[in-house]
Amino acid sequence: MNDDLRPETATNTSRRNVLTAAAWSAPVIAVAAATPFAAASRCSAQNVSLNWLNTSASGPIPAENTNATITRNFVFTQTAQTSPVLPNLNVSVTHSFNGNARSANVTTSGTVQVLAQNATRTTPGGNGIGNVGGTGQPGYTVSQRITANAATPGVGAVTANDYQDVTINFNEDVSNVRFAVADIDRTWNATTRDFADGVTVVATTSAGVNVPVVRNPAQPNATIVGAGTATDPYYRNVDGNISEATAGGNLSVIAAGPLRTIRIRYRNRGYLLTPTTTSSNTDNNQTIFITGLTVDRGARLC
Repeated sequence: MNDDLRPETATNTSRRNVLTAAAWSAPVIAVAAATPFAAASRCSAQNVSLNWLNTSASGPIPAENTNATITRNFVFTQTAQTSPVLPNLNVSVTHSFNGNARSANVTTSGTVQVLAQNATRTTPGGNGIGNVGGTGQPGYTVSQRITANAATPGVGAVTANDYQDVTINFNEDVSNVRFAVADIDRTWNATTRDFADGVTVVATTSAGVNVPVVRNPAQPNATIVGAGTATDPYYRNVDGNISEATAGGNLSVIAAGPLRTIRIRYRNRGYLLTPTTTSSNTDNNQTIFITGLTVDRGARLC
């Protein structure tokens, strides 16, 4: 799960209708008869929920069936805080594409039929998903398809070289980072070869040093298997398209940190299955969601 995610070389090789906080040191200003600096207390780090519902967003949304790199910016409003009150947290999310991976707008087939548009937040209500992965929260959408022809998206071979990287950058160090990659599933069997979600998660410090990312033992999922590496990504071992609103496709992870960046590599792991070419009746659209994100923000001098 802490595998290096540099671009890979293709071997041989979808889906449907997904930070020691910058603990600042206050300047020591000498004041006559003031309480010594050593007597000041340091508030504990605060664990905060980064709910996609409580954000403002800016930056371009990728166009359908394109592979240009884009960056979106989100400001998470902090709610239910203890003292001291922390400023809002700025997060940028960059989508980049490799090989024949392209951005997609996908009509999901879960509890509510919605348009899952890449690089957008889901929304509660009839036009969106407000309970991604059973977390009771919206999520951030990651949608793609694998196609060599931008004009005619659809059937084709999938390879190890085809993937989308989603890079989440925090504007300060955060720790104890927890979240779920939801709706990992697959439809790849003897009669229909469409998509097989494969996910790898890597975290790094501001200096680019890898930070361990492990599965959350408090939220196990026996149907999500794999080593979580670039060559053996996490995947669901049960065939079938599942609802976005259930936890059946959740990969829940923890990164102790401190860290600045999380990178999620998303691919169609059909290239590891037999045969490696999608069926003629499929378009290999695929979608996952990022949800349930919580972090510890660094202690502040009180």
